[in-house]
Amino acid sequence: MLSEGRLKPLAGETHPYIDREYNRIKEREYQNWLLELGVCFNGKRVLDVGCGPASQWLISASKLGATLLVGSDIELNFLIFARELVKGFNISTDNWVQSRAEHLPFKSECFDRVICSGVLPFVADDRLVIKETIRVLKKGGIGLFNIGLINYFLKTFLASPFPKQLIRRSASILSTILYELTGKKIYLNTFQTFGWMRKKINRNGGKIIAERRQDSKIATILFVKL
Repeated sequence: MLSEGRLKPLAGETHPYIDREYNRIKEREYQNWLLELGVCFNGKRVLDVGCGPASQWLISASKLGATLLVGSDIELNFLIFARELVKGFNISTDNWVQSRAEHLPFKSECFDRVICSGVLPFVADDRLVIKETIRVLKKGGIGLFNIGLINYFLKTFLASPFPKQLIRRSASILSTILYELTGKKIYLNTFQTFGWMRKKINRNGGKIIAERRQDSKIATILFVKL
C-alpha cells in the first residue's frame, strides 16, 4: 500500500499504484469480478474496510447499483484522495470515516455488504478485523475478504537471491506462525490460509459460501452472516 508520506504530493493520477488501479476501474475489472462472484449490490448499503486512496471496490459497487457507499481507512490522506478520485466516476458520497479496521465506529448489523480487501496482512489482529466485519453486517448480509496466500511468500523466499528480500519473507512467515499460536504479530505482513479463515469466520457467526484463488498471491473468500 501507499504510505502517507508518498501520497501527500500526488496530484491527479501521478503515482503508479493510482494509475494502475484507475485503469483497472475504467476497464471494469473489479466490477466484472464482483459480477462473477454472483453478489447483488443493487439497492445495498456497502462498507469498504481499508478502502485506500483508489476506492476501487466502492466505485465498482456503485456501478452495480449500491445506494449507500462508506469508505473507512486508518490513513486520513487516503480518504481525502479517494473522495476526490470518485468524483471522476460521477459518484457522490461524503461517507468517509477514519478508523482502524479492528474497531469500526458503526452500529451492529447496519450494512448489507462489507468488503475488506488486502487489509488482513497489515493489521495487528486479524481476528478482531474479522469479528468487526461480521458484526457490522446485517443477518443474511455478504462479506468479502481478499487475503494473501503463503504460496507467494514461499515462492519469493525460495527464488530470491537478495538478502533483504529473504529477511522480509522469513519475517512474514515467522510472524504468521507466531500470530496463529500467540495472537501477536511481530511483523505486519502476514499470510492467511483457507483453513484459518474458515475457523475465524465460523467462530463469529459467518459461513463461507465461496473460495477462489485469483492467482498465486491472492484469494477471495465470500461469506454470509447467519
